[in-house]
Amino acid sequence: MIIHNVFFWLKNPIAEEISGFIEELKKLEKIAEIKQMHVGVPAPIIRPVVDNSYTVALTVFFMDLKGHDAYQVHVDHKTFLANNKEKWSKVQIYDINV
Repeated sequence: MIIHNVFFWLKNPIAEEISGFIEELKKLEKIAEIKQMHVGVPAPIIRPVVDNSYTVALTVFFMDLKGHDAYQVHVDHKTFLANNKEKWSKVQIYDINV
């Protein structure tokens, strides 16, 4: 299983922008290769080892690397990137093989 964690730092992190961005991310859930998907914002946990500086996080579960790779080139994923890439100042990805 591949767990794909994506953290976004939005340029304009106001409530309306955040909720609209989350709705755009949720459209990706219809991609068949996605087995499970979660979208959220930082939890209110303050500890020295916790980085909660991001605006929105996406966690996607794939059965295998083949599913992950198919997702990366899927038209809906490419459309999301094209329509939303100007909204973030930074994106950081952590992929986990379990």
